[in-house]
Amino acid sequence: MEANEFDLSAVLGELDLLLAAESEALRKLDHGTLDELTSQKLDLLDRLARVDRSTASREDVARLGHARELAFQNQLLLVNARELVRGVLHLSASNRVGNGGTLLEIRG
Repeated sequence: MEANEFDLSAVLGELDLLLAAESEALRKLDHGTLDELTSQKLDLLDRLARVDRSTASREDVARLGHARELAFQNQLLLVNARELVRGVLHLSASNRVGNGGTLLEIRG
């Protein structure tokens, strides 16, 4: 365990950095980095659940709200990335069917 594991400000700082990195990885469609960040995010969320929030400052509460906004924005980026990939696969499959290729079924 880290010394600051139960320090809300420290955990929120790490979460902000992680969400910014996740946003960049989503924009680049960097699957490997996203997998690593997901594991780290789960660890941070577990740590955040164990933090004593009764001592949270107004700044901490505002930072938590900002982290929620960043997480929501990343969720929207993820949805858009999935739709982009589906669209590309659909176009690719449509082209292949017209050219004697095989039809791909896309589910998600």
